[in-house]
Amino acid sequence: MLIAIDHGNKQMKTIHSRPFVSGLVESIARPFGSDILEYQGKFYTLSNQRIPYKRNKTEDDRFFILTLFGIAEELHLKERYGEEVVHVSLAVGLPPAHYGAQNQSFIRYFSNRGIVNFQYRNNPYTIYIEDVRCYPQAFAAAVTMMDRLLDKPRVLIVDIGGFTADYLMMRSGRADLNICDSLENGVILLYNRIRTKANSEFDILLEETDIDGILKDGESTYAPEVSSLVEKLAQDFVNDLANSLRERMLEKQGPRCKAQFLVNAVLHYINCPETPDIAIPQTVDRAAIEEIVAEILSQKENVRQTEDKTEIKSETIWKQGAFKPEKKPDGEYPPKEMDQATRALIADTMSAFRSN
Repeated sequence: MLIAIDHGNKQMKTIHSRPFVSGLVESIARPFGSDILEYQGKFYTLSNQRIPYKRNKTEDDRFFILTLFGIAEELHLKERYGEEVVHVSLAVGLPPAHYGAQNQSFIRYFSNRGIVNFQYRNNPYTIYIEDVRCYPQAFAAAVTMMDRLLDKPRVLIVDIGGFTADYLMMRSGRADLNICDSLENGVILLYNRIRTKANSEFDILLEETDIDGILKDGESTYAPEVSSLVEKLAQDFVNDLANSLRERMLEKQGPRCKAQFLVNAVLHYINCPETPDIAIPQTVDRAAIEEIVAEILSQKENVRQTEDKTEIKSETIWKQGAFKPEKKPDGEYPPKEMDQATRALIADTMSAFRSN
């Protein structure tokens, strides 16, 4: 079973379950409540207090325990709990700038653990992580819309996360690794600025959930001047990020458009449990996408040598309800398959990331 997990510095994300904060409480005695995970004689519950930023998430087992929470949520939705061993193919990601140095250690972190037994919400789970693949963030997001990037001479991909803001230049669908980096300018930095300033000016201790509430809906129980401070510092954060990109000669659109894009990106990150109202030309069936990713995972890295394998055709996927493409203005539908050239392009880019 393919399970994809985003190990964010602020939140953990899987495909079907709601995101949860990357925070844990460990105890020897069973705590009160139902959302309890038991593993190797210890009990764990999720916490709204995230783990402090870790550039290397493999230093201890906390992110592995968080991974078990994510796997359990995915298996629970498919009623795959019990004593029967579930073979898991795990897809994970790293910031592009960290990928070359850390991807092998991140893969080893989840591998060779044998059969893992644990309990979650009083249900037993038995898993065997048989395969782990690591992908560069930002590029992984771009692959989902590769058909729209192939004819674009230059596209800047920006992925704003908890601690890093990753950017990657794509030229006609190919990643330009000379314009690729991870800025330590994620949303956690914004939280820290706001908490420090609010404490010094108003003698109050804001939690990250308080800041989320103010930025998400503009309503809070705090005084108007506190809300104004939070909103001002959030705007300053967006401006700083835009200026950081501009310093790297990545200016492409007007500052007003770029600022509005970054504001939307930050608010979407903070409000990610909900789906923003964004017009998308196709609707996605998650199960079908999982099948596509699983097929890609099973291929060897040199896709050029596998031309005799059966291609996954979009026409078949559309019949299954995965995509409902809209006609172009000229009345034509978009291309109905990812051809071997595109697959080779993706494989070549992945190879370049690994050797970078």
